[in-house]
Amino acid sequence: MSEREVAGAAITGYLNFVKKTRGNDGLAACMRATQLDVIGIKEPLRYPYDYQIRVLKWIKENQGEEALVRAGRFAATDIGVLKFFARFASVEGIMKNAEERYKKTLFFGSVETKMLEPKHAEVIITDGNDDRVNCVAWKGVLLGLGDLAKVKNMQVEEIRCRFKDEDDQCIYDCKW
Repeated sequence: MSEREVAGAAITGYLNFVKKTRGNDGLAACMRATQLDVIGIKEPLRYPYDYQIRVLKWIKENQGEEALVRAGRFAATDIGVLKFFARFASVEGIMKNAEERYKKTLFFGSVETKMLEPKHAEVIITDGNDDRVNCVAWKGVLLGLGDLAKVKNMQVEEIRCRFKDEDDQCIYDCKW
């Protein structure tokens, strides 16, 4: 396996988004185009991070950049057991646990959440994005965390990107 790995559950979350938005034919086309059809992604296993990037690039090429935000949001809410436990959590609690959840999904880089004031946090991802498509998808993931906590009107703004600012961090401002 590659040095940078991702949990199969993250990849299947994005593949489930493709199936929901494009149906079985779209999913089959995505699997063929990304060459993941011969692998058979399994949720509990680890895979090269490149597999996730391939799916995200396919989503962008076939559905546009805004679809990456929707895909990230969908993937964040597509994990059944997480959905169940999130019903009892506040967005603050989910944000505080973001670091632990990140380590169980992406096996490189880091995430830090700074609570700036009530209902306002800054999420800092260091060395966690190898392609701009993943930076965009992260905005959706953070919106999805708000969905899990039943937050209305969550706002996420990318205020710094490692690909735009020549830094190793992407920073998102989250308000709810």
